[in-house]
Amino acid sequence: MSDGRLVRLASRIKHVQQSGTVSPSNALAEIEPLPTVDVADQAAITLLLHAYGTVLSSRKIEDVLDLYTHDGVLMAPGFASAVGQAELGKAYERIFNTIRLEIDFEIDEIVVTEDGTWAFARTTAGGTKYWLQKGSKESHHNQELFVCQKVDEIWKIARYCFSSMKPLM
Repeated sequence: MSDGRLVRLASRIKHVQQSGTVSPSNALAEIEPLPTVDVADQAAITLLLHAYGTVLSSRKIEDVLDLYTHDGVLMAPGFASAVGQAELGKAYERIFNTIRLEIDFEIDEIVVTEDGTWAFARTTAGGTKYWLQKGSKESHHNQELFVCQKVDEIWKIARYCFSSMKPLM
């Protein structure tokens, strides 16, 4: 919601509280409606996120890079940000040489900007993480934030960060 809409909404709510002449629902009705998110964008971003989960399972670096913008960024805990395709390739090579994931994504939220060129998605991923060198496995549960950008009408991952939801103790 733009700052102007927020100011008008706050003004209407204050008027309702002071005068009692307008119901809260009428006050909200007098503010122009919020734009609706394009269903096609929601569907395309949903497909992008599920494709990312599938690519993590396949462990194919080229396929994961195809999902990112040319200047994409991966922010993994404990590591410097990987910026751009070359650094992303190195980061995913390290990841794929260290672990194998069997996970499911849950999409908690997708928000698309009014101009339809940027979006963010909040997700969780759960499943099993296999440590390749150790030969062990453990439960895997992350929360993630994806910033997506529409490039030539195709949604791509522009920024991705995650953190573990495993208890520290």
